[in-house]
Amino acid sequence: MEAFILPKAELGNFVAALKKDNEVLGPVAKGEEYIFASIDDVKDLRLDYDTTILPPAKKFIHMPGEVLFEFEGVVEGKAPEKVGKRVLFGVHACDLNGLLSLDKIFLETYPDAYYKARRENTAIVALNCVSPCTYGYCASFNSGPSADIGFDLCLTDLGDKYFVEVGSDKGREMVKGLSAASNEDYIARNRSLRAAQQQITRRIDADNLGVLLHQNYDHPVWQEVTEECLACGSCTSVCPTCYCFGVKDYVDLTLQKGERQRFWDSCMFYEFSRVAMDHIFMPDREA
Repeated sequence: MEAFILPKAELGNFVAALKKDNEVLGPVAKGEEYIFASIDDVKDLRLDYDTTILPPAKKFIHMPGEVLFEFEGVVEGKAPEKVGKRVLFGVHACDLNGLLSLDKIFLETYPDAYYKARRENTAIVALNCVSPCTYGYCASFNSGPSADIGFDLCLTDLGDKYFVEVGSDKGREMVKGLSAASNEDYIARNRSLRAAQQQITRRIDADNLGVLLHQNYDHPVWQEVTEECLACGSCTSVCPTCYCFGVKDYVDLTLQKGERQRFWDSCMFYEFSRVAMDHIFMPDREA
């Protein structure tokens, strides 16, 4: 493992250096919650956050809404402007693993050009959780509290400094000028991550979870859940791995100008499974 040390006193300069060529997005406070937003002042960066309203990697790479192309008259469509370089700074391991799941959908069998462009132009600076969130059970799925893969850099809080692991060539360029980590730093990092693992008390047996769910498709518990479900789609919006989307064309009154938009969709919406002849495959919420 190639690792360096970033003193917390130098965090502002480190972020400022990244901002010279990238837009830096990180966790900031919004009331009593946290969101990922563009960092104008490093003082707004809250690396002590527990979780965010929307999963950051999904929010900025598989965007809630986007224009795929514009058109006017009988001509070829006009693609949106090229994606600028960005850094997602402070991504937790759970959200990072969610992004890796989205990669399988949007980059493997049928690569999505829009997702791919944003992914290739986005650097990921992960942040290991040394104080796991209260209701987290990431350890049951090997998706936290520390990150193993998928990052360009990964930070671990060691009190007055950050232990910085390098995960890619892109990350190696970002740490130029930092001092190499010492053996004592490696020991402190490992001790901190072991302590974080021990703090996670919520565990589930995930080995046969898929089989269990399949065998209990019609279990009465789903009816109990639907009694409180509003079918609002909030659960799929905050889920870091839900990827369904819809596509619509919007045309002006002259029928000569318009655009094609893509937006998040949800299997929890009543209209989601509507097809021709007005048939709905999933008419009930428990489905």
